[in-house]
Amino acid sequence: MSKLSFATTKIVPDSTNCCNPHSSTEGAAPSYPRETTITSKTRKVYAVFGSSSRFVILAIALLCSTLVSSNSILLNFTIICMDTGSRAQLQRNTTSTGLAKTQYVYNSQQEGWLFSAAAIGGLVGVFPTPFLLSTFGLRYVFTTIGLLSGMVTFVMPFLTEIGDGFVAILIVRFIQGFAVGPLLPAIGQITHYWAPIDEYSLYLAVMTISSQLGIIFTMPVAGALCESQWTWTAAWFLHGGLSIVFFVIFFILYRNTPDKAWFITDKELNKIRMCEGNSESKYGSVNDLSAEEQKCNDITAKEGKTSKVRIPYSRILTDRAVWACLAGAVGSAIAYHFFVQYGPIYMNKVLNVSVARTGIVVAIPYVVAIGSKIFFGPVLDKLGIFPLRIRIVWMTFIAQAINVTCYATLGILPTASAMLSELLIITLQASNGVGFVGLIRNCQVIAQQHSHFIMALLALINNVIPFINPLVVSLIAPDNSPDQWSRMFFIIAVALVLLDISFVSLAQTKARAWTKE
Repeated sequence: MSKLSFATTKIVPDSTNCCNPHSSTEGAAPSYPRETTITSKTRKVYAVFGSSSRFVILAIALLCSTLVSSNSILLNFTIICMDTGSRAQLQRNTTSTGLAKTQYVYNSQQEGWLFSAAAIGGLVGVFPTPFLLSTFGLRYVFTTIGLLSGMVTFVMPFLTEIGDGFVAILIVRFIQGFAVGPLLPAIGQITHYWAPIDEYSLYLAVMTISSQLGIIFTMPVAGALCESQWTWTAAWFLHGGLSIVFFVIFFILYRNTPDKAWFITDKELNKIRMCEGNSESKYGSVNDLSAEEQKCNDITAKEGKTSKVRIPYSRILTDRAVWACLAGAVGSAIAYHFFVQYGPIYMNKVLNVSVARTGIVVAIPYVVAIGSKIFFGPVLDKLGIFPLRIRIVWMTFIAQAINVTCYATLGILPTASAMLSELLIITLQASNGVGFVGLIRNCQVIAQQHSHFIMALLALINNVIPFINPLVVSLIAPDNSPDQWSRMFFIIAVALVLLDISFVSLAQTKARAWTKE
């Protein structure tokens, strides 16, 4: 995954270069405002994390991404404890105790708008992301959107006291969704600049579990707080407060390139820069280099020349291999987001699971999904005896086929038992996690240095689907009856079949011609 900007600098190596292609196709490290290179002497004094600084950055970035994701789905759960009466109208019943006892009841149309607002915000957030990242750098952009998400989440219970509360929640949802837009591109930049080549798959696998971690954290916590004396408002205060704290820590620690971090050692900086023992820098020269680093940059300068690369938009968007990735991404997003948005409602309203237990039950599938991602991410690189098509294309196809089977079974037995439904959802999310890893790999293989553009398209898809879901559900299952949910599951199963066939029929596993221009 390359630098996430629409114009990037390319180092063109000679034929003897054996380094990883991701390092050779990336240009000089960008120079963002108000960040200066740290001297080797300073790094020795403040190297508080030893040679593990990159893992500290990985951890704080994962926590921040998780909280942004958590904020965007918090209403998906708390709405079932804000809703205590008829779904026919919006009403507010404030008792003498004030804010904590304020209750809200939404009809299916209003509920759909609240769910869609976050998706619309995510759609809007995707488009300016490449420009913002290339202009201001990830540190400022990510911190700003994270603090914004945290602040609106924290004040949401107070904002609902304005007017009837519906418009205020709608605005909060839009801002929360807007903050999610840059998450996938941020994963690409953090991985590229902070991960050594031999830890690339690890970074991708860990960073992409933030959405699952968000569910695992939010659903049980919100469920417990909803039934506590502090009610649903405490969940919003907690999520907002944690977001503000951790994004302040992110701003203090993170730098757009590791040479500007005050706590990293020379040894670790060299490991991040070097290409698995070869003498090529992962990115360009800086002002204060050790002898080994200067040698690395001298060799890089001799081996390549700097040229400007433009993204061939028309060729990318008309390539069948790209459309295969997009078809796979749509299928993965449908399978994943439906239960992210409607899992709590399905468990509580259709299967009659209690609110507190719903929080725990809904979170379990995503624990399994995290395990599947972390395990299969590095495994993909280790199974070199199998052709690439088997490792990434057919694995994704099989994972989607499992998704189809699970949704079809839920359609046949929509209310058989909470345990059976839970097992099916666990299987579905685990297989979808594996399929997503294969899909991302496929995007990287075919797009090479332009993979950031494909990732932006995937981010777009992941915001379109949550926008469409409420519209479809409000038409097909407005009353949450078992028959309506059965039809909903069958429709999803049919859609996944068509998308899965499209993916496996069109997918390619070689770098496309437009990556060599």
